Amino acid sequence: MSEKRVWDMNLPNPSDLFSDQRDINDNHMVKQFANPEKIEEHIRFDPTNLNDALLRLSSMYAYYGTLAAKGRMQRDGFKNKQVLLRAQKDRAIRKKAKEDGEKLTEPQIKAIVETQKAVIANDLCAIESQAVMTSLEVVRDAIKVQRDTIIQLNKNAQNELYGGMGHRSGSASGSS
Repeated sequence: MSEKRVWDMNLPNPSDLFSDQRDINDNHMVKQFANPEKIEEHIRFDPTNLNDALLRLSSMYAYYGTLAAKGRMQRDGFKNKQVLLRAQKDRAIRKKAKEDGEKLTEPQIKAIVETQKAVIANDLCAIESQAVMTSLEVVRDAIKVQRDTIIQLNKNAQNELYGGMGHRSGSASGSS
Protein backbone atom coordinates (compact mmCIF):
# COMPACT_ATOMS: atom_id res chain seq x y z
CA MET A 1 0.00 0.00 0.00
CA SER A 2 1.53 3.27 -1.15
CA GLU A 3 1.01 6.17 1.24
CA LYS A 4 0.55 9.65 -0.21
CA ARG A 5 2.58 12.22 1.70
CA VAL A 6 1.48 15.81 2.24
CA TRP A 7 4.08 17.23 -0.12
CA ASP A 8 2.90 14.92 -2.92
CA MET A 9 -0.70 16.07 -2.85
CA ASN A 10 -1.94 18.07 -5.81
CA LEU A 11 1.52 18.72 -7.20
CA PRO A 12 1.54 19.64 -10.87
CA ASN A 13 3.71 17.88 -13.34
CA PRO A 14 6.25 20.55 -14.43
CA SER A 15 5.80 19.65 -18.08
CA ASP A 16 2.06 20.25 -17.71
CA LEU A 17 2.73 23.73 -16.37
CA PHE A 18 4.91 25.03 -19.13
CA SER A 19 4.10 22.97 -22.21
CA ASP A 20 0.91 24.84 -22.94
CA GLN A 21 0.61 28.19 -21.23
CA ARG A 22 -2.87 28.66 -22.66
CA ASP A 23 -4.16 25.64 -20.71
CA ILE A 24 -3.31 27.28 -17.38
CA ASN A 25 -4.68 30.69 -18.29
CA ASP A 26 -7.90 29.36 -19.82
CA ASN A 27 -8.93 28.19 -16.37
CA HIS A 28 -8.47 31.64 -14.88
CA MET A 29 -9.16 33.83 -17.91
CA VAL A 30 -7.07 36.97 -18.12
CA LYS A 31 -9.06 39.42 -20.24
CA GLN A 32 -7.08 41.39 -22.80
CA PHE A 33 -9.67 44.22 -23.14
CA ALA A 34 -8.15 45.60 -26.36
CA ASN A 35 -7.32 44.23 -29.78
CA PRO A 36 -3.78 45.19 -30.91
CA GLU A 37 -4.96 45.79 -34.50
CA LYS A 38 -7.65 48.18 -33.22
CA ILE A 39 -5.12 49.98 -31.03
CA GLU A 40 -2.92 50.63 -34.05
CA GLU A 41 -5.95 51.83 -36.01
CA HIS A 42 -7.02 54.13 -33.16
CA ILE A 43 -3.57 55.63 -32.65
CA ARG A 44 -2.95 56.33 -36.34
CA PHE A 45 -4.03 59.73 -37.66
CA ASP A 46 -3.96 61.60 -40.95
CA PRO A 47 -1.61 64.59 -40.67
CA THR A 48 -3.54 66.33 -43.46
CA ASN A 49 -6.69 66.33 -41.32
CA LEU A 50 -5.54 67.55 -37.92
CA ASN A 51 -8.96 68.85 -36.86
CA ASP A 52 -10.56 65.39 -37.04
CA ALA A 53 -7.57 63.85 -35.29
CA LEU A 54 -7.79 66.40 -32.49
CA LEU A 55 -11.53 65.91 -32.10
CA ARG A 56 -11.09 62.12 -31.72
CA LEU A 57 -8.47 62.38 -28.99
CA SER A 58 -10.68 62.99 -25.96
CA SER A 59 -12.95 60.05 -26.72
CA MET A 60 -9.95 57.78 -27.37
CA TYR A 61 -8.29 58.92 -24.15
CA ALA A 62 -11.47 58.22 -22.19
CA TYR A 63 -11.89 54.82 -23.88
CA TYR A 64 -8.36 53.63 -23.16
CA GLY A 65 -8.39 55.22 -19.71
CA THR A 66 -11.47 53.14 -18.88
CA LEU A 67 -9.82 50.00 -20.25
CA ALA A 68 -6.70 50.72 -18.18
CA ALA A 69 -8.89 51.01 -15.07
CA LYS A 70 -10.50 47.66 -15.90
CA GLY A 71 -7.03 46.19 -16.37
CA ARG A 72 -6.00 47.54 -12.97
CA MET A 73 -9.10 46.03 -11.38
CA GLN A 74 -8.33 42.67 -12.98
CA ARG A 75 -4.71 42.80 -11.80
CA ASP A 76 -5.78 43.71 -8.27
CA GLY A 77 -8.26 40.83 -8.28
CA PHE A 78 -5.54 38.32 -9.16
CA LYS A 79 -3.22 39.82 -6.53
CA ASN A 80 -5.94 39.52 -3.88
CA LYS A 81 -6.64 35.98 -4.99
CA GLN A 82 -2.92 35.18 -4.59
CA VAL A 83 -3.09 35.99 -0.87
CA LEU A 84 -6.36 34.12 -0.31
CA LEU A 85 -5.29 31.09 -2.32
CA ARG A 86 -1.99 30.78 -0.49
CA ALA A 87 -3.76 31.00 2.88
CA GLN A 88 -6.30 28.38 1.80
CA LYS A 89 -3.61 25.99 0.56
CA ASP A 90 -1.50 26.59 3.69
CA ARG A 91 -4.46 25.73 5.92
CA ALA A 92 -5.27 22.57 3.92
CA ILE A 93 -1.64 21.38 4.00
CA ARG A 94 -1.38 21.94 7.76
CA LYS A 95 -4.66 20.10 8.33
CA LYS A 96 -3.58 17.14 6.19
CA ALA A 97 -0.17 16.99 7.90
CA LYS A 98 -1.84 17.01 11.31
CA GLU A 99 -4.24 14.23 10.28
CA ASP A 100 -1.31 12.18 8.96
CA GLY A 101 0.81 12.90 12.01
CA GLU A 102 3.53 14.52 9.91
CA LYS A 103 5.69 17.35 11.18
CA LEU A 104 6.44 20.00 8.59
CA THR A 105 8.63 23.06 8.96
CA GLU A 106 7.48 26.49 7.80
CA PRO A 107 9.83 26.39 4.76
CA GLN A 108 8.43 22.96 3.79
CA ILE A 109 4.85 24.23 4.03
CA LYS A 110 5.72 27.32 2.01
CA ALA A 111 7.44 25.19 -0.65
CA ILE A 112 4.41 22.92 -0.91
CA VAL A 113 2.06 25.91 -1.19
CA GLU A 114 4.20 27.52 -3.90
CA THR A 115 4.17 24.35 -6.02
CA GLN A 116 0.40 23.93 -6.04
CA LYS A 117 -0.97 24.09 -9.58
CA ALA A 118 -3.70 26.60 -8.65
CA VAL A 119 -1.17 28.90 -6.97
CA ILE A 120 1.19 28.77 -9.95
CA ALA A 121 -1.66 29.33 -12.41
CA ASN A 122 -2.94 32.33 -10.45
CA ASP A 123 0.57 33.77 -10.21
CA LEU A 124 0.94 33.51 -13.99
CA CYS A 125 -2.43 35.22 -14.43
CA ALA A 126 -1.35 38.00 -12.04
CA ILE A 127 1.77 38.56 -14.14
CA GLU A 128 -0.19 38.52 -17.40
CA SER A 129 -2.84 40.87 -16.02
CA GLN A 130 -0.08 43.28 -14.96
CA ALA A 131 1.19 43.25 -18.56
CA VAL A 132 -2.35 43.89 -19.88
CA MET A 133 -2.82 46.82 -17.50
CA THR A 134 0.58 48.28 -18.35
CA SER A 135 -0.01 48.04 -22.09
CA LEU A 136 -3.36 49.82 -21.75
CA GLU A 137 -1.74 52.57 -19.70
CA VAL A 138 0.94 52.91 -22.39
CA VAL A 139 -1.76 53.34 -25.06
CA ARG A 140 -3.50 55.97 -22.91
CA ASP A 141 -0.20 57.80 -22.46
CA ALA A 142 0.53 57.51 -26.19
CA ILE A 143 -2.72 59.33 -26.84
CA LYS A 144 -1.47 62.19 -24.62
CA VAL A 145 1.74 62.34 -26.65
CA GLN A 146 -0.31 62.20 -29.84
CA ARG A 147 -2.28 65.23 -28.65
CA ASP A 148 0.94 67.18 -28.17
CA THR A 149 2.15 66.08 -31.61
CA ILE A 150 -1.09 67.13 -33.29
CA ILE A 151 -1.01 70.51 -31.54
CA GLN A 152 2.60 71.06 -32.67
CA LEU A 153 1.76 70.01 -36.24
CA ASN A 154 -1.17 72.42 -36.19
CA LYS A 155 1.11 75.26 -34.99
CA ASN A 156 3.62 74.41 -37.72
CA ALA A 157 0.84 74.48 -40.33
CA GLN A 158 -0.34 77.87 -39.07
CA ASN A 159 3.21 79.22 -39.21
CA GLU A 160 3.52 78.04 -42.80
CA LEU A 161 0.14 79.52 -43.65
CA TYR A 162 0.92 82.91 -42.15
CA GLY A 163 4.55 82.97 -43.25
CA GLY A 164 6.11 82.49 -39.82
CA MET A 165 4.81 85.85 -38.66
CA GLY A 166 2.27 84.39 -36.28
CA HIS A 167 -1.42 84.97 -36.52
CA ARG A 168 -2.72 88.19 -35.09
CA SER A 169 -6.42 88.44 -34.95
CA GLY A 170 -8.02 91.83 -34.59
CA SER A 171 -4.88 93.78 -33.68
CA ALA A 172 -3.69 96.84 -35.49
CA SER A 173 -0.27 96.48 -37.00
CA GLY A 174 1.95 99.51 -36.65
CA SER A 175 0.27 102.90 -36.85
CA SER A 176 2.17 106.16 -37.06
